[in-house]
Amino acid sequence: MRSPNEVESPWTHAARGAPRLLVVRDEDTLRLFIMTLGLLSIAACGGGGGSESAAPTLPTPPSPTLSIHVPPVVATNATLPATATVSNSSTPVTWSSDAPTVATVSADGAITGVAPGQSVIRAVSGSLSASASINVIPRFTEIGLGIRWGCGITAVVELYCWGQNHVAQLGQIDGTAVCPLQTVNMCVDTPHKTHAAQSFIHVNGGYQNTCGVSTGGEGYCWGGNFDCAAPDPAFAKCGWLGTSAAIGTPMKVSGALHVTSIGAGGDFACMLTDAGAAYCLGVNSHGSLGATAGQVCGISVAKFPCSDTAIAVTGGLAFASLSVGGNQVCGLTAAGTAYCWGANDSGQLGNGGSGDDVGSPTAVAGGLHFTSIKVVSSCFVAANCGAHTCALTAAGQAYCWGANTYGQLGDGTTVDSRAPVAVTGSLIFKSIAVGGVHTCGLTTSGVVYCWGWNDRGTLGDGTFAERHVPTRVAGSVTFEQLEASANLTCGRTAGGSIYCWGNNAFEQIGAGLASQLDVNSPVGIGVP
Repeated sequence: MRSPNEVESPWTHAARGAPRLLVVRDEDTLRLFIMTLGLLSIAACGGGGGSESAAPTLPTPPSPTLSIHVPPVVATNATLPATATVSNSSTPVTWSSDAPTVATVSADGAITGVAPGQSVIRAVSGSLSASASINVIPRFTEIGLGIRWGCGITAVVELYCWGQNHVAQLGQIDGTAVCPLQTVNMCVDTPHKTHAAQSFIHVNGGYQNTCGVSTGGEGYCWGGNFDCAAPDPAFAKCGWLGTSAAIGTPMKVSGALHVTSIGAGGDFACMLTDAGAAYCLGVNSHGSLGATAGQVCGISVAKFPCSDTAIAVTGGLAFASLSVGGNQVCGLTAAGTAYCWGANDSGQLGNGGSGDDVGSPTAVAGGLHFTSIKVVSSCFVAANCGAHTCALTAAGQAYCWGANTYGQLGDGTTVDSRAPVAVTGSLIFKSIAVGGVHTCGLTTSGVVYCWGWNDRGTLGDGTFAERHVPTRVAGSVTFEQLEASANLTCGRTAGGSIYCWGNNAFEQIGAGLASQLDVNSPVGIGVP
């Protein structure tokens, strides 16, 4: 019999399946039992505190973003892509240029250079926007280098130059300022248009001078003038361009000759007429004029035979091309035979001789026939300066000879050679460039390989390591033309852009990198 406080629980079953009563025998236990049932009921209904359950908290969606990549440099009449990356948004991107007379941009982000200058390219997606500046440079058709500067000719036959300008080797040009890293010198940090009255189709530089061939086939030079800042009264002539210390206005040096090429060397120049005759003028310190010079140039402590007018190179040979270096000249005949003259202290003339200077053309040993030849560029006292020559056969095989202290001959050794030796490897080159103590070759696919001294990054492989065999230049840019000077290498693309690498002490990289001394991979040059 149950007491009055006993309660039955219908949720309790007997082992046989029949209902069984749960007996609670005191009021405290009864009260606890009822509270427990209430809590279980609340939990089963999804919580308490109201008739509806609380909504779950959702994560905050990420904010939309927009980023763009714009090429820093594009040449006139060339087109390069810009890209936009949008996240967390489906709103399309629209493009615009703040200076469409300088650069235009299409709906899909293709940027086309219109005229030299600077433009801001903007991308917009909904409320998002991003912008970047782009420099438009002239479309260059040719480049030429001096030891610390460069010049380029545009498709509309305008001359632009950059780099060192302490003796007016850049000509009449705006933008000259104190060099940030060489404060006793004057520099132009990016290509600026020169104000020469003449239009040039070829240009190159030497030790202190720049020379070019005008559209009319005349040879001009300008720049330094062999110590004419302090002439000795005992000598009627001190310089080969006249009596001024520096000549900023191009001076005609070809006389009545009609020339197809002209090369600036170390205080001299040589040119080639359309008939293949070679003529030289200037200082003849190593027989580099290839003929006897009857004048005297210089000051009391440094005087040399010279000629202020072009004189015919001895021998009467007809040349198809000439290459002019610091103290040496080489030429190729139409048959591909190489002749050289001038300094030969390291065997750079390739005649297998003792190393004495040679004052007239002498044949390169070995009987090889070449399609192009390049001699070592002019150098300056503060840098390593070698003396070597390289040439290409019709099959694109490179041969070099002369000094090899830093592996600049590319044969895997550092042994000098007074006769041509083959460059290591099976690369096929279409042109070759010779610097002070480095060499670079341009393959038929437009890829550049370099070898030799690399302390200034002149090999462009992203390191400063010396190389004794051809080593590929960093990056994916391909080139149409390749040039080298003392510690500088530059290439021109098929689209007309110029990239340079090497020493930048005189801003000869041309990219406005005022505080960067050396650049060891290709950098696109900029504009004012």
